[in-house]
Amino acid sequence: MTKTYRKRNESSRDYFQRSTEINQTQLFQILKHGKTALDNIKEELGRCLVESLLLMNREQIGGQAYLPNPGYKKWSCQKGSVYVGNGKLSVMVPRLREKQREVVLPLYEKLKSPDAFSHELLNMCMAGLSGRKYEEVLAHTGEKFGISKSAVSQKVVRSTLKQLKELQERSLGHIEPFALFIDGVHKAGTVVVAAIAVDCKGEKYVLGLWEGATENHEVCEALLSDLENRGLSLHPNILFVTDGGKGLHKCLRLRFGKKLLLQRCIIHKKRNILGHLPKRYHSEFKQRYDRTIGMTSYEEARNELKHLLKWLEKINTNAMNSLSESGELLLTVHRIGLPLNLRGGFLTTNVIESPFNSLDYIEKNVKRFRGGVMLKRWMASTLLYREKHFRKVKGYQEIKEFAELLAKKSFSLEQENLVA
Repeated sequence: MTKTYRKRNESSRDYFQRSTEINQTQLFQILKHGKTALDNIKEELGRCLVESLLLMNREQIGGQAYLPNPGYKKWSCQKGSVYVGNGKLSVMVPRLREKQREVVLPLYEKLKSPDAFSHELLNMCMAGLSGRKYEEVLAHTGEKFGISKSAVSQKVVRSTLKQLKELQERSLGHIEPFALFIDGVHKAGTVVVAAIAVDCKGEKYVLGLWEGATENHEVCEALLSDLENRGLSLHPNILFVTDGGKGLHKCLRLRFGKKLLLQRCIIHKKRNILGHLPKRYHSEFKQRYDRTIGMTSYEEARNELKHLLKWLEKINTNAMNSLSESGELLLTVHRIGLPLNLRGGFLTTNVIESPFNSLDYIEKNVKRFRGGVMLKRWMASTLLYREKHFRKVKGYQEIKEFAELLAKKSFSLEQENLVA
């Protein structure tokens, strides 16, 4: 214990002695040049600290100069580099040999690992920084090594692949799902299905990404099977909020039958209907549609939906058929009596669409997507980056109590013909 303490003291003294020399010789530079000189000194102090720690690491393994451990022999130093903060720093690395072979210092091995630095680069990329601009913003760039455009690209690819694998393989057994949001995201000519769960505490969890559309039954079946294989418990009391894909709807109906709780996204349906209507009817339709969804009780909302269908029948039968196709699936949260404080968060798939808004901002720095894997890498990194900042759903305090009541009820989602 005494020897270890002495070694640390010696290395600390060496560091502070060198840092004092730097301060004495460059203090006037700070007074003259301000922040630029201070940043340069900070870099030099960082180099001194790293080199002192490396010397300490060598002594811990090979022993002190006057008391070496058997079989070890200290050698000179050689040039090396480590990742510090958000940049790369050149240092002198002390060498150590054991029985004619070079010993790699464990501390140096960790500090020169590119994995952590790749994650730093990815976070900067998530903030919208182009790889072509890294040399202008990274710290410790005096020597301009290790941060070329190709090196940055390789590190970001490595980090995004790692995050995609993490997203696809992480266990979901700890999640007690109250609702599942499933939506297809269209990017770069590819459709990727994303899923996010909300648990009984109001927390949001990214579940995964699957290439394909929600209209594809096979993709949807693979999606649900993958979730179950990773430990997520799927049961009839889960509220599914979807974009209205026929394949997904069919898949869920085959699994849960009449007990399925399926809420169609009201925004997707509104867009579809507006696509059929002439522009002169848009304003009135929006008012009628919003009034229908905004009704408090299920009976009132259902009556308004009937009136809306009759109105559309006189104007455009395609628009009427589009609304009729969804039927009461637009009113599922009304039917099951979801508390008003919670309804806003479970009427749409905005929980999925919102995180991908930032992908448009990041996407401007990607000149060309090369296949679905590249797109999924970026989407996985975006979701995991945004997941750290997810907020609980509004009104989450009422979820657990409502989920317990929901488990005791039985709902039938057999649709009736709402058109008189």
